[in-house]
Amino acid sequence: MKMNELNAQLIQQEKLPALGKMTAGIAHEINNPLAVIGEKAGWMEDLLAEEEFKTSQSYKEFAASIAKIEEHVNRTREKIVKSNASSYWPKCCCSPATPRWRPSSRG
Repeated sequence: MKMNELNAQLIQQEKLPALGKMTAGIAHEINNPLAVIGEKAGWMEDLLAEEEFKTSQSYKEFAASIAKIEEHVNRTREKIVKSNASSYWPKCCCSPATPRWRPSSRG
């Protein structure tokens, strides 16, 4: 009976790392589009800061919409980080610890 219990514990212990890797993969796949969305929202924010857009009648609506996009991206990232996936997060450019990349100039 003791051997069966040990085997069951061993099998259970082997499942946890596999589950962690799978969770990290899912979190990474969710974070990739979030990174792109956040980057584009930052770019739109930079465009909106230009003088020609500041005089637009819809300036406040655009600014509020961009802020809402960034809020939802950050909220979703925080939920991913708070999940168990955070300890298995792949070390890459999409890590929540990496600051949002913003282009220095538009070409």
